[in-house]
Amino acid sequence: MNYNHYQKGAPEGKGGQFAPKNANNTGGSLSFIPKTTSAGTERFFFRDLPEETRLRIEQEYITKHAEFIRDTEYLYDNFKTSKIKTPERELLRNKILNDEFEDQMQKGPKRQEKKATILIGLPGSGKSTIANPLISEMGAFIIDADEFKKRIPEFQNDKRMVSAVHHESVDLADKFMDELSDNGYNMIIGKVGGDYESIKYILDNLQEKGYSLDIILNDVPFEVAVDRTIGRFDRGESDRFVPFWTLKTADKNIFSTFDKALNHPAITGGKIYSNDVPKGTKPVLLHEFKK
Repeated sequence: MNYNHYQKGAPEGKGGQFAPKNANNTGGSLSFIPKTTSAGTERFFFRDLPEETRLRIEQEYITKHAEFIRDTEYLYDNFKTSKIKTPERELLRNKILNDEFEDQMQKGPKRQEKKATILIGLPGSGKSTIANPLISEMGAFIIDADEFKKRIPEFQNDKRMVSAVHHESVDLADKFMDELSDNGYNMIIGKVGGDYESIKYILDNLQEKGYSLDIILNDVPFEVAVDRTIGRFDRGESDRFVPFWTLKTADKNIFSTFDKALNHPAITGGKIYSNDVPKGTKPVLLHEFKK
């Protein structure tokens, strides 16, 4: 796939009440959106490409992965694990939650200060490079549906079940978050960020429980996310398959999600990092926002 195209401009949006320390938020657009990559080339978003280019890229993806897409869609339509309602399945889900709790407790002490960070980023953006230091710094649990996905037997046995186990993995992550927040544990909550309403639900819920909240966006350009997910899958470097439309939707919405979340009354501040950096290099802090 050839991604050598130019960004045509930032999306329209409201600047809100936050002002970054090292950039001007004029209120007419999301002015904190990066305009260049780490290499200094112009940054583009998939939505800004000409329609014919978008269609060509999507068709290349569909053609190349037709068999895998067909299988995952069939399994999603017919074998969603979230629909299993047997007592045995409930026991399995409880075991998964207990195992996740115990495994994270063994990795370091956890604090109950009612602090939480929402961490958003495209699949392949490397959110763990931000999350791992924060886990130690905050004494926090990490909540990520992808981690629960790895514990579901059907996915362990067949990676084509990636979509069929999705709802169950999200349900497990939500239940884990609810149980932790009921006890005031510090948390880092990983989300893609393509849907603001799912972020708002978390913010509303944790605000009611008295949590102090902030948000971090770990950013990479669309073509980097594609290479780190679909590209690595194609090269046999990863068994994690990410649907192209998941990347496309997140690329379209993630900065507006961040902007809306910043202006939620529960949020005390936020940061934007660029993880479009060489392997082994720390993400670069682009902007910091405070109320």
